[in-house]
Amino acid sequence: MTTNSEQQAGIDNQHGRQQRQPLSIVVSTVVKAWFQDTLKAAKQGEAEQMLVLSSMLEAGYGCSPNASQAKMWADKAQKGLQNPQ
Repeated sequence: MTTNSEQQAGIDNQHGRQQRQPLSIVVSTVVKAWFQDTLKAAKQGEAEQMLVLSSMLEAGYGCSPNASQAKMWADKAQKGLQNPQ
């Protein structure tokens, strides 16, 4: 029996082979992970990542579009770039 995490990883337990995933699923998974990594770095105070996060939020890249959050992160980034530590 294949577990849910094995299915997400594309592992066929019965034969120990990886199943091919459509490229769109692979790209979507990677973009969502990139968004999460960028969010983490932005929350840690990295101004450059705040700008990247703002763009991702504005475009809905790896997340649902959110103009108000995009503006908030852009404003935080601007303050961080003006006052580097």
